[in-house]
Amino acid sequence: MQTKSTVKAVTPRGKRLSFSRKNEWQAYSLSVIPLLFLFVFSYLPMFGIVIAFKNYRYDLGVWGSEWIGLKNFSFFFKSNDFIRILKNTLGLNAVFIAAGIVAAVAVALLLFEIKSRTRTKLFQTILITPYFLSWVVAGYMLYALLNPSFG
Repeated sequence: MQTKSTVKAVTPRGKRLSFSRKNEWQAYSLSVIPLLFLFVFSYLPMFGIVIAFKNYRYDLGVWGSEWIGLKNFSFFFKSNDFIRILKNTLGLNAVFIAAGIVAAVAVALLLFEIKSRTRTKLFQTILITPYFLSWVVAGYMLYALLNPSFG
């Protein structure tokens, strides 16, 4: 006959194994700033969505304008420009996706042909850096580097 063995944690009497709420305040405080950013940049802008369902008048503002429901959408879908706008949007997105894939493969093949590992890493760093920085910062870095007086 086999018996199940259990492993028990050895703790002094009166001590709990789980953390108390007093010890978790640091973890909660770390989440305050990301939650604040999430609220400010993801949830606050959603109040602007209500404009699509109103007959917006500048003098009355967003909350004073008349509520018209889905009439703006039915007007847009029935208009002659809807098909043209839909084709342009989908067509341009397809072109951007295809051009992005072709450009990425071409750059990868060109980098593969470089024999110097140092140069390959340098070019990879130069190509990837703008994705980690904002364009303003990358532009200023390029300006500072190429500045004829102080660069």
